[in-house]
Amino acid sequence: MRPAVYALYTCALALLLTGLRELLFGFEENRCSMTYMFEHPEYRRIQLPRRVACQYPAYGLYLYGEGSYAQETRGLKLTGAPVLFLPGNAGSHKQGKTNMQIGGPSFGTVCPGSGSRSLGSVALRKAENVEGGIHLNVFTIDFNEELVALYGGSLLRQTHFLHESIKVILRLYKNRPDPPSSVVLVGHSMGGVVARALFTLPRFNPHLVSLILTQASPHHAPVVSLDPYILGFYSSVKRRWSSGAEDLRNVTVLSVGGGYRDYQVRSGLAALSCPVDDLNKLSVVVTAVPRTWVSTDHLSIVWCKELVLATVRAFFDLIEPETQQDHHRAGSMWVEDHSQHCSDPDVVVGMIRLCGGPVGVLWGSCPLKNRVIQYTEKQMDYSLDLYTYRVSCRVGGADGFTDDVGRRMSVLSYHFIRHPVQLPGDPPNTPVSFAGPSEAWTEVNTLRVFYSAPKEASVKYFLFALSSRRKAYTHFYCRSSNMEMSSWLFGCTQMNGPVCVQAVDLSWGTELLPAYKVLTVKLDELSSVSHLVIDASNPSARQFIVECEWQRERSQTAPVPVPHVLSFGEASSPTFTFITSRVVCCSVPCLTSSDVTINSSGLLHTLQLHHFHQVYQAFRISVMSHCKTTKERLPSVYRMKVPWFREDSFFTASIPSVTEISGMLHTARHDNTSSALLELHTAPNCQYKVISNLRSVCAIPPLHPYSASPALTAKHTALRSTPVNPPLHPYSASPALTAKHTALRSTPVNPPLHPYSASPAKHTALRSTPVNPPLHPYSASVLHDTLPLTPMEDLSQHAAGPGPEWPRLVSLLLCVLGAAVAFWGTTVLGVSLRMMSFVLAPLHRPSVSRHCGTFQLPARILLILSLTALGGVTCGALSITASFLLHLYRVLRLQMTERSLSHMLNLAPQRTSQNTENGFGTAEGQSKLKECNGSSLLSESVLQDVRDDLQLHLSLSTLLTLPMMLSAPSLIYWSRNLRYSVHLDPDPWWPHTVPLLISSVLLINCNTQSLSLSKLMLPLTSRLLLPLCIAMVTFSPLHLYRVTHFLSAAVTLLAASCHL
Repeated sequence: MRPAVYALYTCALALLLTGLRELLFGFEENRCSMTYMFEHPEYRRIQLPRRVACQYPAYGLYLYGEGSYAQETRGLKLTGAPVLFLPGNAGSHKQGKTNMQIGGPSFGTVCPGSGSRSLGSVALRKAENVEGGIHLNVFTIDFNEELVALYGGSLLRQTHFLHESIKVILRLYKNRPDPPSSVVLVGHSMGGVVARALFTLPRFNPHLVSLILTQASPHHAPVVSLDPYILGFYSSVKRRWSSGAEDLRNVTVLSVGGGYRDYQVRSGLAALSCPVDDLNKLSVVVTAVPRTWVSTDHLSIVWCKELVLATVRAFFDLIEPETQQDHHRAGSMWVEDHSQHCSDPDVVVGMIRLCGGPVGVLWGSCPLKNRVIQYTEKQMDYSLDLYTYRVSCRVGGADGFTDDVGRRMSVLSYHFIRHPVQLPGDPPNTPVSFAGPSEAWTEVNTLRVFYSAPKEASVKYFLFALSSRRKAYTHFYCRSSNMEMSSWLFGCTQMNGPVCVQAVDLSWGTELLPAYKVLTVKLDELSSVSHLVIDASNPSARQFIVECEWQRERSQTAPVPVPHVLSFGEASSPTFTFITSRVVCCSVPCLTSSDVTINSSGLLHTLQLHHFHQVYQAFRISVMSHCKTTKERLPSVYRMKVPWFREDSFFTASIPSVTEISGMLHTARHDNTSSALLELHTAPNCQYKVISNLRSVCAIPPLHPYSASPALTAKHTALRSTPVNPPLHPYSASPALTAKHTALRSTPVNPPLHPYSASPAKHTALRSTPVNPPLHPYSASVLHDTLPLTPMEDLSQHAAGPGPEWPRLVSLLLCVLGAAVAFWGTTVLGVSLRMMSFVLAPLHRPSVSRHCGTFQLPARILLILSLTALGGVTCGALSITASFLLHLYRVLRLQMTERSLSHMLNLAPQRTSQNTENGFGTAEGQSKLKECNGSSLLSESVLQDVRDDLQLHLSLSTLLTLPMMLSAPSLIYWSRNLRYSVHLDPDPWWPHTVPLLISSVLLINCNTQSLSLSKLMLPLTSRLLLPLCIAMVTFSPLHLYRVTHFLSAAVTLLAASCHL
């Protein structure tokens, strides 16, 4: 039986290692470009009011600058639009300047604090090319690199400091004629959550913030809940944005998720929970952002050049035109400077009277054109030895962002959602007139047109008559490699012979793809149009290609069912044949794959991936392309389109090629009314074969980013590779849950049996069996009290109808994987303790007693009082760690004693009589010990007792490891802020952990003999442990801090059983 158990767990371990490999290496390579820094950066600390500085000594507010701009802002005379960057978990402003390389990309580790550097540096470069001196002032906050994703006690403190920082920033502009009234917030990770939490403060003015842009921020739920303060913080934020949705409609929020590479914060968690009719809140995955089209990990999202450029462009477009610094006072005058004589006018500074106004300061150079006074011409009077300057006066107002909600949404939609032809702020469509000669017009009567623009400038128009195509075709599809977003498709409303005289612009529906722009129009919506006009003119003499064709929607679409893990040769789908467009789709029955072959004669084909609408499904889709002839063609673009969320992903491929696409979803379609689509923008007269294979191990990113054990991370990945119905909540497979479940069940539950006589492998396997009834993570009502589920994430609601049968085996698979994690975790812990005992053995005297490492009663009382005082004065996590170390010392001493007894030379095996029970000899057998030199020989029963005690305390140490791991973030936070305060406030682990501390100290002296002699508490304990285990599994998946409460109850019962 033992080899079979090892074989089973070895196979499960292989699956977990495969999942770990898939997690670390299964994603696409990082295709983000690094942002450059051309001048030396400088973070200038902003002086805070004394009250704020004393209340938040660990935090700081900084202004980012580079080179000459940093020198110009020394006096904090700011005229730009204020932008405040908020770092996330463990983020700091200092990390942005040490990991970057001046003048080129860096290949070092980039931390969250680099977001302010990337944003500020790109904004400075952008400002150099903008007329009117428009620029941004980028601020950042130093949150002392706090682990706010794990310790929620500082989230509210950061929110209050953010409020104070915003008021300090706006006060810097108070002396300007037209100071800004709001600040734009850019938050990374938990910084975005803190930004939204501003509106929960009772004294916060909502008009101070009108735009929030978040990057990879878990808005929907915390990644992991290790203390009640995190859940309370999220609950207050959700309650404010749901109950006060009407009051916050003027606040624009854009949430950007990282995509597949971000395995720390799944993009589904970055989706905003807001009313359907609130169009002022946007959620998008970075792979769907125009001109970005790349997936980012959790850190690179702040420095990804493609995304930073989109952000900076949007910010400059959002600056209100009325506040731009391009307004000058009428006229100019010549002034003389008598202050000093120098040959370089850039350093001339003098007192002058300008434009009839008061005496002012003449500043020399104006590289950013943001001076209050600017010289325009210099003359030298050698007779008087004077410099004379012609200067102009400007209104010294500061740049500000627009307060128009409609304009904000238009700009953000343009840069982050869809890149239409019409720019934000452009006037509505007006009738278009053409003035080209008749020779430039060509009427197309074929089903498809291919046109390559010449290198020289030319004027060219193509006409497509609609009268003969309306009944036979449903759509008109066109694409162009000319990436300039200008009008290019029109609907003609008035013809004059072969020339269209007047038309309406239809280009507003243009979509920008990585290789070209495409436009599809429905013919039934063009009732007032007689012809379609394609403008293929080439005024800039740039070569490009235009391809257009008529399409039938039905003939270009094919349904393809996706495989699942237990298809076992089940036929994927019938064969689809489309003779009209010569597209042949056939599905080949196989184990876990389905394939489609497309003999393409068209430019666009759509595959409907049936039953692909859940986040736990994952596929590797391979697209193979081949053409019989080689000629000039546009590249193929494959688009994974998700109709219910903005998480599309794009892949560009040449011909011939083999392209692999990760078929995964970030959000689910809860009503199962639609499925994901695979759009193939193909080349005509080529063959495409699409094969969808079930991934060996699903690469859906796990939601426990801060786990230190790779095996636990791999376990998450492996669990996600198995489709389930209903799906598992991301926290239901937490490492602490599986380990604690196995460890708790390893306690004795049957008094007549020896509690620790079973081998660890057999014991773990037996105790890892699933409880009855099975526990669905969403079945407990407690999940809805603090974290209400939105329809997007409530995966337990499905459309009515019979479901597949294969998800019923998921419970068994999860049980095996969980048991494997517990088994190998126990094995690793045992080996580690054995190695530690070898190292510490020379420091201790050899012992043969089972009472080694115990304490007398006065010492135990002193330890209990000391640990209680230590937790009350400092932090509870420190007391929990100290109690764990005390118990670990007891285990190490027993390990050393067991090894010493095993190597004793005078150890004589005892002949156990036939009347033994539970491994113990009778009293008669115990009395027949041989004598040697007047002392009795050690018997094998003594060694067995030590081994039993070792197994008991090893199990208890496993239990005590869980609260120590869960409280580690609080301990780290306390140690980092020790110079500011000795006491942790608030402390999520005090005082409710006092029973755990007392019980852990009392259990140090516990042994199997005292436990088996308990007549009062042991029967009660054996009956209560199983209900406690079930309750813990039920109420702790989403609230991991509750694990400590149940462990305290179980450990208290065990301590009482040892002494009563």
